[in-house]
Amino acid sequence: MDTKTLKKIEVSVSLNTSLLKVIDECAEQLRYNREEFIAMACQQFVGQINPQELENIYCERQMQQPEELEWAETAAILAGEILPKEKW
Repeated sequence: MDTKTLKKIEVSVSLNTSLLKVIDECAEQLRYNREEFIAMACQQFVGQINPQELENIYCERQMQQPEELEWAETAAILAGEILPKEKW
């Protein structure tokens, strides 16, 4: 992916201070600024993940999040309204 021709979008990410210190030290040693170093690290990480592995990570993360009762109740109401109208 050629990052020099792509439009850049500013994002905000919260990091703990010890990780940020390590990032800044590594970036300085490699003569990158923080933005370049983080972008390079993200590109390398994304490039190493295959689609099936990405799907597995997504599923694991979804299972770690507790289901909210309010969401489940809303989904049940909507299903009750929509499903009877469907032709099976």
